[in-house]
Amino acid sequence: MFKQRVQGFAVGAATVAALMVGLPMLSSPSPDPSLDEFAESVGVEIVWSPVTPCTVTKPQSLGCFSLSTPDVIYAVPSSNKKNNQVVLHELAHVMQHRLGLWLNECDADRLANTLGAHSGDYCD
Repeated sequence: MFKQRVQGFAVGAATVAALMVGLPMLSSPSPDPSLDEFAESVGVEIVWSPVTPCTVTKPQSLGCFSLSTPDVIYAVPSSNKKNNQVVLHELAHVMQHRLGLWLNECDADRLANTLGAHSGDYCD
């Protein structure tokens, strides 16, 4: 439990720091407007950028959701298939949060799959 709180604090702090140094100014144009439209339809903004709060803590990460910005997901532009998986997975985390559920990676992949993602990395 303590480790999860520390990790959550670290991600939140990294998010705030990234936003303070101008992360929104580093954002890229959307590689897939249909994903942006879908996210907007559920009240979520996608920040597309090669530098995100997730890449600060995990350089190989392609996306993340932070409790400190619960209506924003961050995504690194990639191939359309991978963009689809990452965005739908992170939107699943938004839904988990909104419903008061534990943020579970495997469950987020399962929900992403029901929304049309092709595959996930967390359920083996």
